[in-house]
Amino acid sequence: MTWLAVMDVNTYTALIKEDGIIEYGSAALWFLAAIAMSLRLFSRPAPHRPRAYHIGFVLLFVTFFLVCCGEEMSWGQRIFEIETAAWLAKVNVQNEITLHNIGSISVFANVFFLLVVGFFVVIPIVSLKFPRIRSSLKYLCFPVPSKSAICVFLVALTTWVIVGLRFGTLGFHPYSFYAENYYTQLDDELFEFLIAFSFFSFAVLNYRLRVVSISVPHAETFGGAATASETK
Repeated sequence: MTWLAVMDVNTYTALIKEDGIIEYGSAALWFLAAIAMSLRLFSRPAPHRPRAYHIGFVLLFVTFFLVCCGEEMSWGQRIFEIETAAWLAKVNVQNEITLHNIGSISVFANVFFLLVVGFFVVIPIVSLKFPRIRSSLKYLCFPVPSKSAICVFLVALTTWVIVGLRFGTLGFHPYSFYAENYYTQLDDELFEFLIAFSFFSFAVLNYRLRVVSISVPHAETFGGAATASETK
């Protein structure tokens, strides 16, 4: 996608169009992330940690992933040809039955971006620097991203930045920095796909490393999940 953004804008644009492979790919990744995360319901929490917290956070993330999946494909509105209710059409800027398009898309996107960065960057750093917070997160069975999942997110973030700078549309705002006046969603749709892939990677790695850490009780962990190199 980065190569296409630089070398073949027409093909890139075709891939990110509404109901295209990138948009439905994002929805598929959110759905697969929900499945991967739900597998943790069948794993047991570490000793002396409340199972209720373990189940609660798993269900919270599964619900979040499923909502993102539904929102990404407008809850199947165009597939099943569902009309948007009149009251919703008045407040939804894209005339869809979605929540994230109500009011300002930019405000929602910026808040979502901060939450994602907080989850993949801030929480792991705070967990690493402050032992008490790390202990609290472990006791609460909060699934802190593993090192590998963080790396996936950082690569995704870098890709988004490069594409955004290429089109002059970096960030979530209604304008372009360049004279070509590129459509501002040229990098937004890719961002949504990359974030979906990051959470999918997190869900898969979180489940896999959780199983490894249980089978190797003395393996050191990062944010509650043993890394592959450490367990080996």
